[in-house]
Amino acid sequence: MSAAPRAYPAGPVTFVSAAPPGGGWHQICVKTADALRAEGLVPAGIEVVVTPGGLAVFEQTIAARRGDDRTLIAFSPGLTMQILMKGSRHSYADITPIAALSTDYGALVAHPGSPISTLPALIDTLRRRPAEVPIAGGSGPGAMHHGMVSVVAAAAGVPAAAVPYLGQGGVAEALRSVRTGQAPVAALGAADVLGEVREGRLRVLAVLAERRLPELPDAPNAREQGLDVVFPMWRGFYGPPAMPARAVAFWSETFTRLCRTPTWGRVLRESNWFPLLLVGEAFRAFLQEDTRRYAGALLRAGIGREATT
Repeated sequence: MSAAPRAYPAGPVTFVSAAPPGGGWHQICVKTADALRAEGLVPAGIEVVVTPGGLAVFEQTIAARRGDDRTLIAFSPGLTMQILMKGSRHSYADITPIAALSTDYGALVAHPGSPISTLPALIDTLRRRPAEVPIAGGSGPGAMHHGMVSVVAAAAGVPAAAVPYLGQGGVAEALRSVRTGQAPVAALGAADVLGEVREGRLRVLAVLAERRLPELPDAPNAREQGLDVVFPMWRGFYGPPAMPARAVAFWSETFTRLCRTPTWGRVLRESNWFPLLLVGEAFRAFLQEDTRRYAGALLRAGIGREATT
């Protein structure tokens, strides 16, 4: 008789954050691991490992972790931007998409006393004097918030390279740069600015979502103001290439169960994240569409390359 197959996972699993603590990748790792433990959904230990590197971690995973069935790496559109803007030879076709578990949306914000008080005013200034409007972000050049600026510039018909981008060491630094006047505008996530907006320290010029967010009912989206830009900032996990089918099936089922629990609902509320669940082929198709959208915007802005997935 053949031996019965061992239960999966046979040992501890690792969630990898390819960015320092405090950012979205680290948050999704820690909060997902905590929620899985609370619900008892993974019959093994879960370790969160911080390995900064973003695109470098992505490429190293492809080169060195083929077939690894107990490592999941956090990602988001920030990685999409790095792949496109830095010209990686790899794409999402080279890894195993696992799941998207939540989303945020881009938001453009300004100080309440700024002369740039609306999205049309921002776009008009960018078209006439782009060098005078540095836009701050909470990530470095070529990452998520820089990509948001590039997509907005492309939609407005402004060369992205003409818009100064002030990449900060984190969201807190970007918020400070707007409050102190170092930058007239910041490009961040809606979840990052909720408290500042509610307390009157920042004004939302536009939320980059399909419709107004219930959490910011007075903040118009970009489409309302004539700029066709949507920037979902989803967060999820991918696995190494050739990840065994049983591991992929386990995580698809487990994450689906997790997203239906009160524990995960509480995580979303406390994090100011919005619900999103995509697994398997639906997630793969979403990544292809997402990548094509950003690649097109970046190409129109004169940067990046065509999508290969």
